[in-house]
Amino acid sequence: MSHIKAVLSDIGNVIMPVQTEFFIKNLVEKSGADMTVVNDVVRKTIAVEHEINRGRRTIRQAFDEFIAQPLNIGYEEFLDSWYALLGEEYPQVREAYERLNVPLYVLSNINDVHADYLHGRWFEEISIACWMSNEIGMDKPSREVFEFVLGQIKCQPSELLFFDDIAENVQSAASLGINAVLVKNPDDVVKKLEECKLLVGKS
Repeated sequence: MSHIKAVLSDIGNVIMPVQTEFFIKNLVEKSGADMTVVNDVVRKTIAVEHEINRGRRTIRQAFDEFIAQPLNIGYEEFLDSWYALLGEEYPQVREAYERLNVPLYVLSNINDVHADYLHGRWFEEISIACWMSNEIGMDKPSREVFEFVLGQIKCQPSELLFFDDIAENVQSAASLGINAVLVKNPDDVVKKLEECKLLVGKS
């Protein structure tokens, strides 16, 4: 894949882990609610995830509609748990992305709260562009978001290497001819970049 001219990366479970179980446990502890109630709240929030990711509904709106009353918890307390969804960045991925010999771009399905939290992080500083779904009004796995990215980068699908942890997103990108890699472990990112000879400098 020496023809690769750019790398496109997801954030959750590629650059940093999404800690769903930790989030739920944290929410149970803060609210004192039964696990069944918390799981029901999470299920209802996930049901409108598409609207949240596309910026049509905010986390505050979801909180007021599904979460505040059944959990009897304040918004600031909830945010403490919500932030805990995102874990510490994978150091091996950070190092690899800092050593890329081609441009890095970032594309994430994300909500307004986490988008605000992540702006200015290292991956945004070293990438050419960081597209947050809630800000551009498009999310994966839609073809339109990958077509948008290709138009912005101005490269052919075969010249783009894409990392994501969700099979549906990978399949959608691959259907357009993008070199899409399903990430099951952060080391998968480093190995593929090494395989494609896209890293410079000493590891």
